[in-house]
Amino acid sequence: MSVKRDNKNFEFRSLPNSYKGVKDMDTKSGIVTGYLASFNTVDSYMDMIVPGAFKKTIAERGPSGTNQIKHLLQHDCDDPIGAFQVLKEDKFGLYFESKISAIDDAQDVLTLYAEGIYNEHSIGYRTMEEERVDDGNGNLLYFKLKDIKLWEGS
Repeated sequence: MSVKRDNKNFEFRSLPNSYKGVKDMDTKSGIVTGYLASFNTVDSYMDMIVPGAFKKTIAERGPSGTNQIKHLLQHDCDDPIGAFQVLKEDKFGLYFESKISAIDDAQDVLTLYAEGIYNEHSIGYRTMEEERVDDGNGNLLYFKLKDIKLWEGS
């Protein structure tokens, strides 16, 4: 099977359907916590994110860096809904805590979280470093994503 890769493109990936991206939410404080991505799971695009892949981008662009990673609605740069207070890697994946904005649209999103309608997340990113993994006979098994430049979580 031939797979063409163009890592210059902005990509979107969501958690596998078996994972719930929302861990907890508090309507009073407007804080939502959960996961934007998981580690060591091959997705439908034959990509597997490995621990450490977000380390550089979090340090440079995360809440303690330049704070450029945005919490968006449906990957729409014109529709930010909150600000990430925490972005960190743990054993499972990319954990987040986000403060949802007080604007009406974002409060509607908070209600959808509370009702369980929004229960998963995805990321917008660019692959900076990857490794092709095959079966020893040249057949692709997956791409190991080792360094990711994260732009947003939705």
